Order: sequence, then structure tokens, then C-alpha cells
Amino acid sequence: MSDIIQSVWDVVNQFIVDGKGMHVTLNDEVMQIVSKDIKNKLDDIKDNWWGYPKCLDEKSADIDYEMLVYELIADSINYQYWYGKYDIRPNGACANQMYNMLNQSFETIRNNRFMTVGHMLCLEVIDEFIKRISIARFPNLEKRIKHLNEISNFISDYDIEGLADSISNNKITIDEFLKIIISRLPGYAEDIFLKRAFLVPTMLYRRIQWFKDEIEILPVPADYQLPKVLEGLGCISYDYKLSEKIQNHDLILSGSLEECEIRAATILAGKRLSELTGFSMCDIDTYLWLNRKTIDKPFHLTVTSNY
Repeated sequence: MSDIIQSVWDVVNQFIVDGKGMHVTLNDEVMQIVSKDIKNKLDDIKDNWWGYPKCLDEKSADIDYEMLVYELIADSINYQYWYGKYDIRPNGACANQMYNMLNQSFETIRNNRFMTVGHMLCLEVIDEFIKRISIARFPNLEKRIKHLNEISNFISDYDIEGLADSISNNKITIDEFLKIIISRLPGYAEDIFLKRAFLVPTMLYRRIQWFKDEIEILPVPADYQLPKVLEGLGCISYDYKLSEKIQNHDLILSGSLEECEIRAATILAGKRLSELTGFSMCDIDTYLWLNRKTIDKPFHLTVTSNY
């Protein structure tokens, strides 16, 4: 187990002990039932690789560089699209909309700057991307711009080409990669549960199978959709007070015991479902994410840039 990932498990196990917290409980009997559905539905899609985004030029010598930067950009701001209430999304803000804007930013810069490649292209893409999400007025915009500027500085100061080459040729472990990310990008590091930091290697694996030899050690990225699905399926349960807060769209403070238990239980449930099914925690994340729209209920509201 890597040091970075183990540090997250250490925190998780302080909030949920023997399947129980003060406000959140894991339901093992239900997870055993749900695991059967996962086995039936996930087997055909778990190895369905997405490939490079269409906005990237697969024939380019910089394709791996751009692929890495693409996900670093996207995951740096992949958080809190709701505003005021779980189903209020200003200007259609969501992960899909964010990725669409990023794709458009790459296409715009590539079409308008024929000689711009690699390093300079990605810096200009970030500037264009900031303009687009600003016009769309995504929630938590100031934090988003701050995190995107961190990516720009990282691109300017670090050998991203060498890093991409190391990943594509299996010369770097997930732990080593995570240490680079969280030591140089505070926006990724600030989350104790490292949701967005874990999401970077997860997405690179889903797209082009990077980190495939170690993907099984990555916990599920704990956000607000996964616990909603887990609670809706009965894999985790909330006490009456917390359940009422979520149903009433009350804000739950970032770093509060309730919020930390929700996220810790999510990570532990992902691990348990992985054990029961034989699929990786990354695969479990896929199953839960694909079911986010089938569970028609509110998720917990925490104003944060962590997820």
C-alpha cells in the first residue's frame, strides 16, 4: 500500500469503526445483495476504455503530454456544480458541461493558433477555459480560477513531458505520481480524502489504461453522488438528524463530523463492494456513478472545492 493512499485509509478508519460512526453506518448484508447486481451489470462495461478525447490530436508527438494536462485541468475544478440546492445548476453546470468547455477550449486554441503545440498550447487552453467557465458563472468560480492557475504554474515549472512519458512507460508508481501532484498543486492536496487527486489516475486509466498495474489500490473518489447512491441502495444509512438535513437541503459544514463520516463510509463501502465482487474499487466507482440518476433523491450539500 502506498504511503499517500494509506494516509487516507488511516483517516477513514478513525471516523468509521467496525462499520459504524456517530451518524453513518455501513450495512454489510445489503452490500452482499447489491454486489450480485454489480457482478451482473458491470462485467460488460468495466473494460470499456474511453480513448483520447476527440479534441486532442492522436497523431501529435505531444499527445501524452496533452492527455496528462487535459485531465489535470479537468480534475482540478471537478467539484460543486450545484448552487443553493442539489438540483439547481447555474447555466447547466455539471461535469459533462465542464468537459465540453474544456474540449471547446482545446479546439479553439488549436484552430486559431496553427503553430501552437504542447506547452504553449496548454497554457493558452487554460486561459480560454477560464474565460468560458467565467462567462458560464460556474459556482465557486474564484476557487476554480485559482486552481487552474496552479496548473498553469505547474506546466511552466515542471517537466510534464517527462512525467507523461514515465506514466505511459510504467516507470512511475501511483504513489510517486500522487506525491508529485499533491506536493506541487495545493488545490489537489487540501482534501484530506484526496478525492480529486485520486480522480486523476482513475480517469487516465479509464481513458488509455495508464496505471493499469496498480489501479486496484485506488479508493473510490468520495464526492456527493457516490454516497447518495450508496444510501439510496441501502449500503450505508444515516441517522435521523443527518437524513433530515439532507432531505431539507440544509448545508452540512465542510470538515464537520457528519460530512467526514459520509465520505469515510463511502470509501469503506467502495472497498467492501470491491471485496464482494472481485472488481476494483475503480470499477465500483463506475457502477455507482452510472446509477447516480436512478437514485432520485437529494445529496448532501457541503460548500467545498474538494468535490
